Amino acid sequence: MAEFRSCLRYLLYKIVLILVLTNIRCSCKEQKYAAKLELDNLARYHNYTELTQLLNLYEISYPSIAQLKTAGKSVQERELWYMKITSNVTETTPGKPMFKYVANMHGNEAVGREMLVLLIDYLLRNYESDQRIKDLVDYTDIYIMPSMNPDGFEVSIEGNSNKPPGRNNANDVDLNRDFPDQFDKKKYTSLQSMLVDRQPETQNMMEWILSNHFVLSANLHGGSVVASYPYDDRFDRMDAASPAPDQNLFVYLAHLYSNEHKTMHLGKHCLDEESGFKDGITNGAQWYDVPGGMQDFNYLHSNCFEITLELSCLKRPPHEQLNTEWENNREALLAYIEQVHIGITGFVTDAKTSEPISAAQINVDGISHTVASDSYGAFWRLLLNGTYTVTVSHASYQPVTKRDIHVWSGFPATMVDFQLLRDIDKTTPVAVSSAPTTMTPGSGAEISFLEPTTFQHHDYEQLKTFLMETAARCSSIMRLYSIGQSVSGRELYVMEVSNNVGVHEPGEPEFKYVGNMHGNEVVGREMLVLLLQLLCDNYGKNDRLSHLVDTTHIHIMPSMNPDGYEKAVEGDKRSTVGRNNSNDVDLNRNFPRRFPSRGNEARQPEVLAVMRWTQSLPFVLSANLHGGSLVANYPYDDTKDGRQVYSTAPDDVVFRHLADVYSFHHPRMHLGRSCDIGHGLLNEKFVNGTTNGAFWYVVAGGMQDWNYVYMNCFELTIEMGCTKFPYAAELQTYWQENEQSLISYIEEAHKGVRGFVLAEGSGMALEGAIIHVHTIDKDVSSAKDGDYWRLLVPGAYKITAMLDGYNVETHDVTVIDGVAAVLNFSLTRDPIRWLQSYDFDLAANLRADYVDDLGAAMLLLQEQYQGLVTVVELGKTAGGKSINGIELSTPQQGVTTKARVGLIGQMHPEQLIGPEMLIRLTRHLAEGVHQNDERIGKIFDTTNIHIIPSVYGDGVTMANEGDCSGRNYTGQQPLYGKLESEFAALDNSLQKHQLHFALSVESSGLGAGWVLESFLRIDAS
Repeated sequence: MAEFRSCLRYLLYKIVLILVLTNIRCSCKEQKYAAKLELDNLARYHNYTELTQLLNLYEISYPSIAQLKTAGKSVQERELWYMKITSNVTETTPGKPMFKYVANMHGNEAVGREMLVLLIDYLLRNYESDQRIKDLVDYTDIYIMPSMNPDGFEVSIEGNSNKPPGRNNANDVDLNRDFPDQFDKKKYTSLQSMLVDRQPETQNMMEWILSNHFVLSANLHGGSVVASYPYDDRFDRMDAASPAPDQNLFVYLAHLYSNEHKTMHLGKHCLDEESGFKDGITNGAQWYDVPGGMQDFNYLHSNCFEITLELSCLKRPPHEQLNTEWENNREALLAYIEQVHIGITGFVTDAKTSEPISAAQINVDGISHTVASDSYGAFWRLLLNGTYTVTVSHASYQPVTKRDIHVWSGFPATMVDFQLLRDIDKTTPVAVSSAPTTMTPGSGAEISFLEPTTFQHHDYEQLKTFLMETAARCSSIMRLYSIGQSVSGRELYVMEVSNNVGVHEPGEPEFKYVGNMHGNEVVGREMLVLLLQLLCDNYGKNDRLSHLVDTTHIHIMPSMNPDGYEKAVEGDKRSTVGRNNSNDVDLNRNFPRRFPSRGNEARQPEVLAVMRWTQSLPFVLSANLHGGSLVANYPYDDTKDGRQVYSTAPDDVVFRHLADVYSFHHPRMHLGRSCDIGHGLLNEKFVNGTTNGAFWYVVAGGMQDWNYVYMNCFELTIEMGCTKFPYAAELQTYWQENEQSLISYIEEAHKGVRGFVLAEGSGMALEGAIIHVHTIDKDVSSAKDGDYWRLLVPGAYKITAMLDGYNVETHDVTVIDGVAAVLNFSLTRDPIRWLQSYDFDLAANLRADYVDDLGAAMLLLQEQYQGLVTVVELGKTAGGKSINGIELSTPQQGVTTKARVGLIGQMHPEQLIGPEMLIRLTRHLAEGVHQNDERIGKIFDTTNIHIIPSVYGDGVTMANEGDCSGRNYTGQQPLYGKLESEFAALDNSLQKHQLHFALSVESSGLGAGWVLESFLRIDAS
């Protein structure tokens, strides 16, 4: 057995090695530098020369995400190196927050220096393989300065002493007492006045901090283990607390680092700190007074919130300790960077010109600390969960106040834009808004897209070629597949767009667009072609579209009716030529109806394909693109009696919101004037460019209602224009009108509530759990990974999760106008409910004790289920016990050959779980047949089942209950040879029945085993 495992591991290793080697894509030059990095033992101290070489190697090896720069020079002319790490590292992305780590300010406090080297390495190496790291780097400008005092480090000493050589710079000045202090007597009128008489390192850092809009920072020290937060000093220089205006936020940030650190949160580490630090955090001044510290300078003179992290009791401990320090700090370092995305963010612009306003002051009511907008008008204001009033002001503009801005726990930040009127524009009142939206990190700025340049119609072959070429061109985010064929054998192509194509990513919503359901309504078909081109060309270049692809599984079907399209005629305004499929059936009347009594013809191949497709994925949101009018149409489309009236869906308010999103992003649709005489339906007027389906006209058997009634998916029907098949020359105008609507509508898949339904304790995903929103008569269910999505408009809701066999769980949740609130459920199993739902109410199967007499239990089952359960003696154990088998089968008319399956327990005498499970399984199967259960009936129609609950049963008395590993078993282990009576009985049974498949049910672990000598072993506990 051990040899088999060894061989298996070796083969797997070779396979993985081959796969890795065949997927190396870096150039020979990059390979050479990567090899040099591999040879560098990072868990050691690097002197200035080594650090410089190493950082240069990182920049060369990862040129797209790493850029090495300097903030200036030290007294002895050493560079103050920092590494900028972000996607598109040479470009500036407005709205992307800036974060920094600075270490080794005291030259002999060197742990932070090497932690930041390891952090640089970790971020760069894991960017392509770790989604968390990729998101962090893609949506954050990360600046890492391993050493602010390289001169001091060069004279510091490694070892167990905390003596001062190297603490100060080459001029023997403590750099963490050299910054402007809030309580000194000097009055500074400019940056230059603040720089006077400062050390070179301090001057360079001040200029670097003030010339960049850093949002969050940490300063890494050594000599203790604690997270220290502002203020660091007091007016009276006492060692007492000195809270900053953002005291609660700083406490949260310090707690976060301490809690994620493996030991800091314990609060007591170093011998000279008798009292320790509660929870591993402290207010700086309460610990000891630090006038002129960098931490307070960041907060008082820039936008940046900074805390100080003391990482080790020894300032420069032996290098052998560095690996341990890295393991202690790694998660904390990453989690702290992520906090740059909490709070509120947005852009401040001129209300008339839309030009950005820099240096606008962002003030939060009740917190006497402001931040300012940058040159792009972007701002970030870190805040905790809560509701805030925010005022933005500028000397040249009228201030604007927005109230009731809700900040959700964690990230992403709430997006709030401000438009300011110049002081001379007194005639226009300043709006006070309470409708923030929520953004994802990095998506704040609207950067222009790389737009399509070719606008043409595509017949089936041209469409097929376009889709194949686009899938090949953007293979990292696109996958072309077919869900079936039309009546005439044309493929029903779908393009999947995602940063992880081919799999459903738990927690990520599935979205779909379907075009050209009516073959002569072609605008949707061509708009989806253009949308695919837009996503392909802009991924990795535009933050908004890249984020959309990274966080959404988008499925685009340009044509559901390719046969009809081939019959349609360019220039057709309102005819029906090509509308139906090749069987002359209207596909939008062919889905299962909301009211089945009103009839339905046989399902068409195209409809069946879409139904199977929709059932195969947990789609959240969808739109069906039509033509012939200009309106966003929402459920219901049908009424019980066929009358043309407003047919209200339970989620009417959600559907009206979704329709508004599409309509108001369209320059004409929201105006409500649809089509002139001779186009579409005459004299149409739609308020806001939206309509309830049945209020417009009744559609029975429509795809829109089927998605909502029978699936989890919310779908609208979008009428994209008055002409069904416009000339190609008009397509560019259609694209310009619909582009923003198409994108914004996809983003709505992230609204409402989302989460996971898991089993309490085991964390097992629970599929099919009902998610019920109180007061709304429409439920959705969890997908196979336990994830669910429930679209809702902002408001307070009570939501219940329920699943057969589990207790019901209910929570309150508040939904804001932004990304979905996260609400997870952990359902506890209810034995009675489970028994009733899954085990035919068999109370004996929930007994909490072991069977006393296995043989008697088997004979009792034979008596209870005569003709189905047969007990046969197979032999004797060495101790004289009977080895009994159970044969389960039902006579099946016309079936001469059935599969023969064997289930075997207690192949190890101390493993008693197998017999218990197999006896209960026998009872379950037999009762299922007795109650005519369809699933179990199908098993017996095709299968004969042979069960041997216990083979080596002599060791029962020597097994110890609660002994999970079997180490306390005092009996002998089997030899598994034919001289043993137990093995001989088993072997004879296997030979007699010639099993097709056998399963050994074992314990002392949890997992499936391997195929060996016709057995598949499985650990059951």
